[in-house]
Amino acid sequence: MVCREDWDNARIAVVICDMWDTTQCVSAARRVAEMAPRVNKVAARLRRDGALIVRAPGGCMDYYAGTPARERARRAPPVRSPMPVDWHDRDASRESPLPPALADDTPCSCEPGEACTEGGTSYPWTHQIECIEISSTDAVTDDGGSC
Repeated sequence: MVCREDWDNARIAVVICDMWDTTQCVSAARRVAEMAPRVNKVAARLRRDGALIVRAPGGCMDYYAGTPARERARRAPPVRSPMPVDWHDRDASRESPLPPALADDTPCSCEPGEACTEGGTSYPWTHQIECIEISSTDAVTDDGGSC
């Protein structure tokens, strides 16, 4: 892994978002399983170099209740983002359009010929995928008001 020597890793935070243990979308579950080992490797290296690793596995806070990483996030003071955080408010001058499957708010992005394992808006995940390690120096938070 190549690291930028001009970055102060103690001032970097990495947010790992929605890398769930399962999902109703076969394609999304496959992508998560393929990405997770590399995400874990990058997070481990940055953590070792002083970066803050923040987990945001939306809707799963009960699973992390009482853990050091969850308590760290609960104790953190709220900070208002200087940029919009709604993914619908993208900056067209810097960001490409969302794929059609995401632009219409459907919960699935299955490839042609694949079917979701559960229909509608059922969310079967309970926590993030196991192979992405969580350290006591990390933070686990959610945007659902339970931060």
